[in-house]
Amino acid sequence: MKLSAVNLRTARLPEMVSFYRDLLGLPCQERVPGRWEVQVGEVCLALVQGENVPPPDPENCLLEFAVEDALAQYRRITGLGLSPQGEPADLPWGYRYFAIKDPDGNCIDFVQKL
Repeated sequence: MKLSAVNLRTARLPEMVSFYRDLLGLPCQERVPGRWEVQVGEVCLALVQGENVPPPDPENCLLEFAVEDALAQYRRITGLGLSPQGEPADLPWGYRYFAIKDPDGNCIDFVQKL
């Protein structure tokens, strides 16, 4: 078994598509009306139009992307005008990370194994 997709429902589809396309630096394609997909390695991140979507619980909704160089990603992302929640920091268990929230408030971590 393997994870094939993560679906994020949103009432702000155009804003989310732009955000994730810029944030990840990957193409985002509309598969059918109201469903856009970004292929991240073997996993598809799908942005799906929804109505009356409740806000995410920041304690339960977290996407984590492994990167080779957290500082380089941080610089690329801030260069796009996006605002991470702080500069990259080293964790005692051997990772460097920084976080950002998407337009709906979903938490996203970029992590680098040291």
